[in-house]
Formats: sequence, structure tokens, C-alpha cells
Amino acid sequence: MPRQSGFKLDAMSMPKLLQLRERIQAALASKRAELQRQIDELSTLDTGATGNRVGTRGRPSRVSARSRRGNGRAHPLKGRSVAPKYRDPENPSQTWAGRGRAPRWLAAYEQQGRKRDEFLIGATQAAATKGRRRKRA
Repeated sequence: MPRQSGFKLDAMSMPKLLQLRERIQAALASKRAELQRQIDELSTLDTGATGNRVGTRGRPSRVSARSRRGNGRAHPLKGRSVAPKYRDPENPSQTWAGRGRAPRWLAAYEQQGRKRDEFLIGATQAAATKGRRRKRA
């Protein structure tokens, strides 16, 4: 059962209704200002390891909807950079970490029939030691 208010709006005169509306708008404005002050205060605080800050609408401002998990938080490893695994031999400044879609330069080499393993960074060292164990004397 809804709570009955002490006001009988139908019986109130027009000036009383306008005065009530002004009081309600003033109360809402003060509440809104208080909430905005609290949001601004919270936005200056760091929320932890993810580095997210609370935005002006109460949502984490640096986390996209895609990166959120079921509990609304971002994965702790989200945004971390990974060391590159592949390097273009013709332009060593072009590298790829092996995540996501392959870059154009690597796709072009693969179109020419070359293997992705040729472009691994440190491939000669890794291939020589991979799978081999030293025997103890």
C-alpha cells in the first residue's frame, strides 16, 4: 500500500502549489550538488590496482563495456603491454606481440609463402635451446 502524503494537492491553491514546486526544486538542487561533490571527491581517489577512476556519472571512466567481467570490474591484466614476439627484418621498428590480428607486414610475408616462425625475435637462440636439456655430469 503506497504511503499517503499529508498534502491534498487537489485542494491546494495555485500559489501554494507553485510555492511547493519551488521548495521541491530547491531541495533537489541541493541534493544534486551534494551528490556531485561526493562524486568529485571520489573521482580523485585511486580505486586500486586497475587504475580506474570513477567518472562523473559514477561509472569507471577508463574501462570499456567489453573489458568488464561479470562482476563489473576489468580484468587485472587489462591494458598491460606485452613484449613483442615478431619483428619485420626490413623495418626493425615494426614489431608484433602475437596478439590479435596479424599486422599487414606479416600478412604480406605470409602471402609470399614465408613462415611466421622466421620473424620471431631471437628465433635462432630459442630454436637452438628449445626442447634440449643439459645433461648433468
